[in-house]
Amino acid sequence: MEDQALLQAITATVAILGAVTGTVGLVLGVANFLRDRPDIRVTLRVGRRVFNHPEYDPEKSYAIVTVANAGRRPVYLRSVSLWMPGEPWFLLHDSLRNPDTFPEGGPPKDYFAEQDLIIGMTDRWAGIRAVVEDATGKQYVSRSIAERPAAGDDLGWLKPVASAPPLAL
Repeated sequence: MEDQALLQAITATVAILGAVTGTVGLVLGVANFLRDRPDIRVTLRVGRRVFNHPEYDPEKSYAIVTVANAGRRPVYLRSVSLWMPGEPWFLLHDSLRNPDTFPEGGPPKDYFAEQDLIIGMTDRWAGIRAVVEDATGKQYVSRSIAERPAAGDDLGWLKPVASAPPLAL
């Protein structure tokens, strides 16, 4: 009789242990599945100038789209564009000529556009977005530009102050 009670206790303990470890395994598997996705971060900044680089004119202002993969899967980019309400898309990057791969945890990449594209669109400034499309057709969209000029401004407010003191090196 005692042997039978001991066997039932062991069976119940193993069953409970199996149910607990199975549930924990299921929860961890689902969490891993949800975490293992691409997570593309797109940022749009305006009024930037590039110095000490022969490809860029230091007198011009640029809009810069920064793309980073914060996810755990590599992503292949098809295009990087600027989108403005009522305007055609401004393509900044085309994968046919220069494909980009963003590995998991890889460095971010910047795409430049001369700011002349968006100078006359101050009335639609809040709608300007950067849009990145991956190889599967999924689009990742930046937030709107936080720095908005006044209507009719030629973005002169973005130029560096000429009277700034020189940096001490």
